[in-house]
Amino acid sequence: MRLSASLWLSKVVRAIDVTAERLHENAHTRWKAISEDDVVVRGSHGESGRLDRCIPIGEWRDRAYRVRRDVEDEWGGLTVRNGYIQRSVVPPAFLDASRFYAWFKTQGKILLNRNN
Repeated sequence: MRLSASLWLSKVVRAIDVTAERLHENAHTRWKAISEDDVVVRGSHGESGRLDRCIPIGEWRDRAYRVRRDVEDEWGGLTVRNGYIQRSVVPPAFLDASRFYAWFKTQGKILLNRNN
């Protein structure tokens, strides 16, 4: 498992309200029919983007992909037991988002502000 993007929320818009000139900016509005329930989350320019490199955060442990114990400790914990972070209906949340962000800032990230 690797962390590969950072998103600071700027705006959430209904996908059906995205103008034709901006449809190319989001993969979901480029490759499928848009329903009334779809939304587009826009990130803050300069604060959001894909990372220039992935940050390894996980390992295979106890028959599932999990956040490494040392990483989860630095983050201040997750709302799931034993770092379980495989896909699920309800994704895990940080118990202390400020600790996660402090850790994230030490990772030497470079954001790529490209849409490709």
